[in-house]
Amino acid sequence: MTVYHLKVAVYSTMYGDLMEKYSCFSGVYSTLEKALNIGKDFIRRRSQTLYESSGYCTKDGSLTFEDFIKDDMLNCNFTITELDPEYADNYMEFGSEYKCEGTPPTHRVMSFDREGTLINEDWQYLYSGSDSGYILNRRDGDGNPDAGTKFMMGDLVRSKHKLYKNDIMVIYRVPKRQEKQYFENVYFLSAINNNKLCFCIELHEAQLEKFEGTLADDHPLLMLQKFYRGEIALSEETVKALENGEILLNDKPSWRDVIKAENAITLK
Repeated sequence: MTVYHLKVAVYSTMYGDLMEKYSCFSGVYSTLEKALNIGKDFIRRRSQTLYESSGYCTKDGSLTFEDFIKDDMLNCNFTITELDPEYADNYMEFGSEYKCEGTPPTHRVMSFDREGTLINEDWQYLYSGSDSGYILNRRDGDGNPDAGTKFMMGDLVRSKHKLYKNDIMVIYRVPKRQEKQYFENVYFLSAINNNKLCFCIELHEAQLEKFEGTLADDHPLLMLQKFYRGEIALSEETVKALENGEILLNDKPSWRDVIKAENAITLK
């Protein structure tokens, strides 16, 4: 028998990640529709309560609920997990990813926005009695032949993910289709934060958009772009120093000075 486990949390960002009382709710239901409707109703009621208890709810109505939402004053985590408990309890396939292909996941975790629109799914293949296994992120369109081809190595992109909203990044690994493995439409990216290199950022294609602006000639992302495209070479020591934060990526010295100091070889 398939069941649907609803988990929802709605809380104000005015208090950081602190969960206020009555911010969380969970339940198990027989249909996806029922779980979805109950989750949406909880979010609607809890969001209104948080708005009314905040400084945004003014007597003159100058700050509306829409302002409250627009200014990112509300965090919402809304998931529904589809599972067959008997199947999940007895799932023993384990050892290599390709064995999961063609079999249903033990847990299908669907993430929604506060309006109840599906954002993405995680297909989880969890070994019985353990939280170990494979987790595959899926979105609408991932099965299309052109999925994973929107961007190329070294492209500058802007993030739409809430954790890196509007951050400019450079791609250093693109999705690949491999025999006997599920295709995951995920890009690996680098960014600059506080003059330090941040790498191993993984974002889905739908969470990225092409960067249409221009960067200063000495912007460190341009060095990373050239490096990932193979237009310049950096020594192993330089790469490690960048990853460890021993070399700061700012304008003084510029990245060209870094290359010169580290004896990098210009290829093109």
